[in-house]
Amino acid sequence: MVLPRDVKEVARLVAALADQGVEVRSLVLALHGADRYAAFVRVATIDVASVRARLREKGFAVGELSDFYEA
Repeated sequence: MVLPRDVKEVARLVAALADQGVEVRSLVLALHGADRYAAFVRVATIDVASVRARLREKGFAVGELSDFYEA
């Protein structure tokens, strides 16, 4: 997903995952432009669709891995 480059947004993401009871296995942040992070999150669940839907409901820009490929 893409986050504003602000640690408060990272904390909001972690809190949103915790609210769902989802175990985070890894979280990688990479610069994505001048003012954004690309956040790659690996979670311990088989119901990824529900996790994505709930994050989108909370206003997160959840994309597909292919959105981050360089052309």
